[in-house]
Amino acid sequence: MVAIRDERIVSIEEAVSVVKDGDVVGLSGSVLFNQPAALARAVIRKGVKDLTLVMLTGGLVSDMLVGAGCVKKIVTTYMAMQDYAPICPNFQRKYMSGEVKFWECDFQHFHCTIKGAQWGMPYLLTKAGIGTDICKINPDLEEIEYKGEKWVKVPPTPLDVSLIYANKVDPYGNCIYEGSVFAEFILANATKRAIIVQAEEIVPNEYIRRDPRVAILGGPTRADYVVDVPYGAHPDEGPKYYAHDAQFCKEYVKAAKSDETFKVWLDKYVYGPKTQAEYLEAVGGITKLLTLRQSMI
Repeated sequence: MVAIRDERIVSIEEAVSVVKDGDVVGLSGSVLFNQPAALARAVIRKGVKDLTLVMLTGGLVSDMLVGAGCVKKIVTTYMAMQDYAPICPNFQRKYMSGEVKFWECDFQHFHCTIKGAQWGMPYLLTKAGIGTDICKINPDLEEIEYKGEKWVKVPPTPLDVSLIYANKVDPYGNCIYEGSVFAEFILANATKRAIIVQAEEIVPNEYIRRDPRVAILGGPTRADYVVDVPYGAHPDEGPKYYAHDAQFCKEYVKAAKSDETFKVWLDKYVYGPKTQAEYLEAVGGITKLLTLRQSMI
């Protein structure tokens, strides 16, 4: 008997309906790459509150969620936008006012806290951070001694939901990355309730089966929900598809300097457009998209 598989393609509204107040949410990508921007905008429109965001490095997308009032805590190694902003503006303002907590860590601590959740461990040990003030800055990281050696004890961070960007995805949730890959695989493995993937394009399952080894997320870590969102990482880069939008990033940083100006920005780019097509028109339409596409050549 041949097993029948369910296709997992849904609307973006249905996909983010599983995100609840207070959830711990993983975000794919790093700084200006592989960011699930379209899913994040849908989460904002849904009005979800008190999220804990977990990502390898933060950037515009996580900062947008902070500025929209969706976030109570950040778990990451870095919250900035490269040369556009040495510290993400919304995050800086909300952190300084005490509205958002920051679980600061190094890359090794990040991998330990996610892999500990994946493996069901009470903690993992690492040498990273020994002799520094990281355990003072982040009291959840504890310096211990075992058999005369010092270690940093890192607790797990289980994820309720992950929002993940991918290049090509088949209808059953198997994902291919033809550009950079960051923490997508470990985030998916640590996710308890739902893996939500936004795809640049949907491909037939036969495309995946030509060489299953290229599927970074597949089998037990395939997406539970798949959303077809071309240019869905904009204004960040969709590796191989389009470059990041430098002009838009500069506009964002300027708008995010205050709650008042950022509200205007949200109305224009998040609450105003009702579809991805309307959003793409708002950011410059076909002329902008072709320019970003040409920049990858």
